[in-house]
Amino acid sequence: MGLAKTGLLASLIIVVSAGCTDADRARMGQGGPKLISLYSGGKLVKQWHSRNRVLSESASDGWYFVDNGGKLVIVSGAVTIEEE
Repeated sequence: MGLAKTGLLASLIIVVSAGCTDADRARMGQGGPKLISLYSGGKLVKQWHSRNRVLSESASDGWYFVDNGGKLVIVSGAVTIEEE
């Protein structure tokens, strides 16, 4: 890639990310590991620690991530996701 293209790409990234809030950046996976908690009837059922990103299912209230043990976990319902 030429120097001009590299500079243009760097400028574009700066402009795009400058408009992001901290929450936007965290949603893009820059927030590090997360604590995911699943509730039922207001009571804690299970907790996981993710390695990094927690992604949302596009057509549901579900979330998926890889836990610290390397397993893919898919959850839905009353879920909280906290940055650790």
